[in-house]
Amino acid sequence: MIEEIAGNSPGALVAKWKLSMPSTRTKGGKRGKGIGGLILLSLKLALVTVIIHYLIFGSFRRDAGNFFWPDDVAPWETVDAFYYPDARDPSRFESANGLEDKDQCRSWAQAAALRNQDPDFSEGDYECGIGKLDQFGSVTVYRIIAR
Repeated sequence: MIEEIAGNSPGALVAKWKLSMPSTRTKGGKRGKGIGGLILLSLKLALVTVIIHYLIFGSFRRDAGNFFWPDDVAPWETVDAFYYPDARDPSRFESANGLEDKDQCRSWAQAAALRNQDPDFSEGDYECGIGKLDQFGSVTVYRIIAR
């Protein structure tokens, strides 16, 4: 900003450069937010950006399930049971979908093992898929795989 002021001799004008920051005073005479306000605004915008990205790309249900029920079934999740008659051949299996909890999964797997004359799981095995997240063709991704 250039301010013209009168010099010592009449009619002489001297240009003076003001290199200071513009005043941050408001109408009431109080100081404005200045650089601190800019930093605070930048932090708020960064936080809003992170939240929007999480809402678009994140998975609140998966994260809440992992936080509050790290080893168990969340209230909105179901359990899928898988019994493998021959533990060495995972391509052959029986399954049950939509069970309520791990205990139902274990009971179903025990009944499946009894049907295959393997009550102690000496030949077979089972898994409980908790919280179906995604499916890629014949492969299903679960939040937790339990026994």
